This record gives sequence, structure tokens and C-alpha cells, in this order.
Amino acid sequence: MHRYPEISGTVVARKDASPLAGAAILNGGGKLLATADERGRFRFQRTDTSLRMISVAYPGYETHLIQLGEVTSDRRLEIVQLGEGFTLTVAVEAVPHNGKPTVVKKARLLRTTEAQNPIPFLIAEKSVAENSVVFEDLEAGRYGVELSGDEPLEQLFVPVDLAASRTIDIAVRPLDVTISALLGDTVRVNTVIDLAALRNLWRATINTGASGEYKGLLWQRGLFAANVHLESWQFFASRTIDTRTEAAWDIVVPDRRITGSVVDADTRRPVPDAAIHYDFKGGDGAIYGAMLPVDENGQFVLFGALRGEYELHVAAPGYAVPDHSVSVVVDEQAKESRVEIPLMREPGRIVVFVDAATGAPVAEAPVIELRPDGRGVMRMLTTDDTGRARVGVQGNETKTVYVLPVSGSIGVAHIISGEEPLRVEVPPPSSTIHIKTQMQDGSPVRSCRVLLRINGETIPPTVMSLFGSLHRIPSDSGSDGDLSLPGMPVGLYELWPYRGSAPAEAAPPVRANVATGASTIVLTFGG
Repeated sequence: MHRYPEISGTVVARKDASPLAGAAILNGGGKLLATADERGRFRFQRTDTSLRMISVAYPGYETHLIQLGEVTSDRRLEIVQLGEGFTLTVAVEAVPHNGKPTVVKKARLLRTTEAQNPIPFLIAEKSVAENSVVFEDLEAGRYGVELSGDEPLEQLFVPVDLAASRTIDIAVRPLDVTISALLGDTVRVNTVIDLAALRNLWRATINTGASGEYKGLLWQRGLFAANVHLESWQFFASRTIDTRTEAAWDIVVPDRRITGSVVDADTRRPVPDAAIHYDFKGGDGAIYGAMLPVDENGQFVLFGALRGEYELHVAAPGYAVPDHSVSVVVDEQAKESRVEIPLMREPGRIVVFVDAATGAPVAEAPVIELRPDGRGVMRMLTTDDTGRARVGVQGNETKTVYVLPVSGSIGVAHIISGEEPLRVEVPPPSSTIHIKTQMQDGSPVRSCRVLLRINGETIPPTVMSLFGSLHRIPSDSGSDGDLSLPGMPVGLYELWPYRGSAPAEAAPPVRANVATGASTIVLTFGG
């Protein structure tokens, strides 16, 4: 019988450490997970594998968020201390538009983070009555108020920093917006467009319909991003909308494309598992990169090619990484540029990644090979359901790869060539590490990145960034100087403040033995 990990803890009042019996432990949707007993203790089984964060609430006290990350074994949390809560009152001015009332239906309060790509956590959702709404029992921190109506673009997000009880005024001023998508000069009908209000944390999906135009009301102002769905491809565009009354956005997708195929250099057969990453450099100096999907027949199509140079970087399991990228120059006249990319098979070794504690295969996990300078990804493979991946290695070469199990932890393997499969044991994700960065006077160090060496293996910052992206956690410290790393292996940790490409100091400022459960490490700067 499968047993789910159990999460337990204790809730007390910060002022006198008295237990808060009846405190509610909730998930991100507000569902009750557990209630604290007369001694403030709670426990629940984590049956939802997507649960990454919980909140602890008690009437009259602040609602506190706890980041869980990956949980693969029983975990006892640090004592939760709740202080007196604050109140946020939102007064809404719904400005009429074209003689019609503007109706604000709902208000959502979201807790946000300091990370570059903040992940909002829903605190509360309420109906707006008489243009006012009150949120109570809040802890200090960064929030966002999101107002919404009935239509997709009737959304408005306003950031709020809360350090004490306060009242904020939000004015909702709709504007008429018309959005269309064109392929060259041809209007695209029934086209799906995903819109995102950048830095405002909301998204919406619209459809241009049979007329080829979406007409509606937009509440937000600022920078927007649009992804236009074209067959298997999406075209990205962005624009700032800050007008008062109306705006028209014709998203013009250039009627140019790059097509091609990835084939085996010897057999000329298609390579179905190829991956293409391209870098684009336009005439205006703009540079960006993205992934280009390759189908099961080794074919790829990039719609809406812009004028400029595309550098295609191709990789496929079992094939050597080409010495050079494939360059495609797109000019004004070229409606289609076609290229065939041959790949040479590479000698390699099968590596079987298993959990060191259970022997279970580490399935569907990214396996990362870095560039020689360690500052970028050369190749990223994925283990199959048996934990296997073929790592390209030949001769007397030794290749270092990093594996990131979806359940947490970090594994390091040094691969040499050989005929037999190599078994690599990956330590289980048994601990949560809280790193506190501070100056000599105790003040926090914000946005600090930390270089780690775990059991003698240095973990490059690129790998830690990928670890953070995989588990949706920040890879640098927040405004409080704290960095939380759930799902980490146990053992000897050595820490340095990361200073770009500079090597680690001869002696690490901090060494710590990390055991199962939660551990706190303090990294002090200066002096």
C-alpha cells in the first residue's frame, strides 16, 4: 500500500509562544488540509504531488506562507510563529465607459515573490460589493490585488507593499481594444492568441473569430506579450498599451518561414528526437533565442521568420553535437528558406541513474552537460522510464553530467567510455536547507547567489538555476536575505558567495553537515 509523506508542525503566537488551537492549514486554493489541536500541533498527508506551498491562518493573526518545494519523505516544519495581522482595504473606482457602467465582479489577493519570475500565491478571493473589499489577517510583505470582470481582458493587477494596515484606491478605466493577427497581408481568422500582462501577473486567451478581430475592453495599461498560435508554431510579439480611450493592435506575422529536416548523416533517415535551439540576430541588433519543435519525421518549420540571421543549434540523443551551428540568413524577398541538417552518430555510454536509497530508477529527469566554460548548457538529455540516458563520451575522455530528479536532489556523475551500462546512484532529496545571507551587522543581503559544493562536488550556478526553474523556487536570496532550497541531499556542504566567473576561494567561508530534515546555514559577508 502506497504511503504518502506526512507534514507536521506546531503553530504558536509570536508574542508569548502560546499554542494557537484551531489554526487552519490551507493549500493554494484555500482548501483545509489540517487544523491545529489544543497544543497547536497539526499533521496531514501530502497526497497532492503538486502542492508546493501552504498557508497557516488564525483569526486576528497574520496568514503565514510556507514554501514546501518537493516532499518525498515525512517532514516536520519549524515552529510557525504568528504575529498580529494587518488589514488591507481596497476602494474601487469603476469609471463608466461609453455611457455604460463598469462592473468589477471579483477581487483576488495574491502574495508574490521577489524572484525574477514571481509565482503568485492566492491568499483570498472575494466578491466586490459597493466598490469596496477588505482583506484581513495579513502578514507584512509584497502582494498584488487583481480585479476582474466578465470578459477575458477585464483584469487589472496592482502591486501592494504591506507593512501595516492600510487603504488603497484603485481606479478601473476601461479602453476599447481591437486585436488581430495577420500572416503577411492576410488576416487570420479564428486564431488563438495568448496575452500576458508582463509584470502584472495575469494571462488571458482570446480568439479573433470569423471576423479576424477580437474586440473588447482592456483594464490594464503597460507592457503586454502575445503568442499567436500558428499550426505547431507560436509567434511572439510585444507592445506597450498606455492610451486612455482606445487601442488597435495588429500583430503582423511575416509571411516568411524557415523549413528543414534533421537527418542521419550516413543513412539520410530522419532523426525524430532532435532538439533545435535557435539564436536570432536582427538588423537592429536585437538578439533572442527560443526552442524550435521537431516532429517525428525530423521536420521543422519556423513561421514568421524575421529579417536577419538565425543560428540553429541542433542536438539529438546518440548523435555528436555539431562543431558549428547552422546559419540561415533571411532577407526581404525570401518567403521560404530550406535547410537540411545532417548529424553524425556519436560513441556513447548508457548511464543508469537510480535512487541511492531505494534503487528505483530516476525517470524522466533532465541530464545536463555544460559547456567547457561551465556557463551554459551544451546538451540536455532526459532519462527514460528505466532511468537510462546515453551520454556521448569517447576515447580517454571524462565527461561530467548533472541529473535533476523531478522529486528533488542533485546528482553528479563523471562518465568514461565503456561498453557496459554505468550505474549511478543519486542521493535522495532528504533535507530542506534555509540559507540566511547577512552582513556583519546582521542586515540581510538581497539577491545573493550562492556557490555550493556538496560532498566534494561543485554545483555550477547554471545547474542551480535549472534546479530552481524545475522546482519553481528562486535561485537567489529574497529581500529578507533568505534562500530556501527544498529537496536537497544530505552531507557536507561548502558555501561561497557567487562572484560571476571568479573561482571559489581556497577555503569556503562556511562548511556545514546537513542531515535529514530542515537545516539553517548562515553566510556572513564582510569582516
